[in-house]
Amino acid sequence: MKRNLISLLLSAFFTAFLVACEKPLVNGDDVVPEEETDGVHLTLNVSAFEQLSFDDYEATTRAGKSIAEVCTRINCAVFQGDDKVKTVNQTSDDSQFGSIDLWLEAGDYRIVLIAHSGTANATISKPEEVKFPNNKVTDTFCWYKEVTVSSDYAYTAELKRVVAMFRLATKDNVPSTVQQMKFYYTGGSSTLNAVEGVGCVNSRQTELRSVTSDMIGQPGVFDVYTFPHDEEDELKMTVTALGSGDAEVCQKVFEKVPVRRNYITKYNGYFFGEGSEEGEGTGLKVSFDEKWGEVEYSF
Repeated sequence: MKRNLISLLLSAFFTAFLVACEKPLVNGDDVVPEEETDGVHLTLNVSAFEQLSFDDYEATTRAGKSIAEVCTRINCAVFQGDDKVKTVNQTSDDSQFGSIDLWLEAGDYRIVLIAHSGTANATISKPEEVKFPNNKVTDTFCWYKEVTVSSDYAYTAELKRVVAMFRLATKDNVPSTVQQMKFYYTGGSSTLNAVEGVGCVNSRQTELRSVTSDMIGQPGVFDVYTFPHDEEDELKMTVTALGSGDAEVCQKVFEKVPVRRNYITKYNGYFFGEGSEEGEGTGLKVSFDEKWGEVEYSF
């Protein structure tokens, strides 16, 4: 009798121990970490949108595209006052790319969402200061919102494009002596104020574009991005063709280049001095802004 009682007590003890250690399951096998289910659940949804892309700047119609076709990274930061309380980073390889889940305590927050194609995550030290790896700017979209969290809610974050593009399109062919194109500009910004959607530093920026073998003997197209300080801004752009050992092949300086958020400023002309003719000059679900205009200048 005593031996049976001990066996029963031991059995009850191990059963209670296993139950106490058991974790909640979803769909039978997915473990839900406790920290992911504490607080109020917010969802930020990113989905297909319509816009004219950089690559289709000559197209006359817009077609729906997925977020992964436009950017490779999404960075989200949540602030309570000046304190950052949550970050979520995604890449286009993630199965949940474009869908962000947040669990927050009730209260007031500021949320920043950045979509871009940089080589690493953006650094969001505060909503008014977003920096990108190596200060290199790519096609970038932004959403900022101040929210009061009290109950579960799903947001549609309507991101807007916050960059302007300078595009050099040469009428003459890229000569075989050119290995790189160097773009040095002042007047723009490589750091973003996500609250206002504008640049917030005065950048002296250098961008290099490699010239590949298949580009030789063809007209060249080279793109540079920047964050304007206002909806409209001006750059001073110095463009240099570099050869072996970074030797200068030719150079042109473009003064007072007008740039505008969500617009391509295209400079089109004979850059390398070959084939120019007299008189032609030598010269979140997420939707994005549908406007992607283009302003063209000849030189």
